[in-house]
Amino acid sequence: MNEKQEELVEMEALLPAGIVKDWTATMELWEADEVEDTVVGDKADDVWGDLHVSEMLAMGMQLEESQRELASNISALKSHASDRQKTTMLEQGNKLCHKITSWIKIQANFQPGVKHLQEADNLT
Repeated sequence: MNEKQEELVEMEALLPAGIVKDWTATMELWEADEVEDTVVGDKADDVWGDLHVSEMLAMGMQLEESQRELASNISALKSHASDRQKTTMLEQGNKLCHKITSWIKIQANFQPGVKHLQEADNLT
């Protein structure tokens, strides 16, 4: 947790203060809505089986971290990589793509509106 907190502080330091402030306010409103939904008995945070919304978000953040690690590993290989190293990176990339595809399906259960945004993105 401390490591993630430090990473968050470092990331926020790189962003304009206004963006961080706006994002924080948006997230606080969203969290307040979730609490309100839970209080009135809505299961909005437990939409898909036993998977909680926080777990879905954590999965997404882990996938982002895996993408950064893979990109860093590929970048480190450069032109002197062996065929075996290239194959390993390709296999890791394929596995990660499969995991991301699966996560996107799970995400659609929690955030149905995201699918429309993804479809609009694919059209442009």
